[in-house]
Amino acid sequence: MYRSIISTFILVPLLISCGGDKKSPVTETPVQNELLGIWIKTCAPHENGDSTMHFDGTFIFENNIVTMDFTSYESSLCEIEVSSEYNEYEYVIGEELTTSAGNIVTELDIIISNETKLDVFKIEEGYLYFGVSRDDDLRPEAIDFTFWYEKQY
Repeated sequence: MYRSIISTFILVPLLISCGGDKKSPVTETPVQNELLGIWIKTCAPHENGDSTMHFDGTFIFENNIVTMDFTSYESSLCEIEVSSEYNEYEYVIGEELTTSAGNIVTELDIIISNETKLDVFKIEEGYLYFGVSRDDDLRPEAIDFTFWYEKQY
C-alpha cells in the first residue's frame, strides 16, 4: 500500500509536467520601423522644374500612418507662401532588396485613396532617401541620393 501511495506521489507531478500542449510559442522578433519619427526638408528647390519656387516638406511616420505636410514658396527666400498641402495616408513597409548599384533598400507602399504608390527608401546617418521617380507605376530601382529628408530628434 505504501508503495502505491509513493508511486502516486512520484508519477502525478511527472505526468502534470509532461502534459499540455507540446507546441512552443513562436516568438517573432519585431521588425524595427526605422521610418518612425519626423523627417524634414527646408527651403528646397521645387521638383516641378520651376527654378524659382522652393518648398518645406515634412513627413511624420507613425505606426502605419504617414502625415505629409508641404508648403510651396515663391522664391528661394521661402518667405512668400504660394500653397500648402497636408495629407495623411496609410503605408506598408515591405521587404529589403538590393538595387543594381548594390544599395540595400526597403520597399515602401503608400496607399492613396484606392491606389498604391510603390517606392523604396534608404536611411543613412539620419537622412531619409526615397527612390528615383519613374514615369510608370512600377517600383523605383534606384535611390535618389541627391535629395533627402533629415531626421528630427
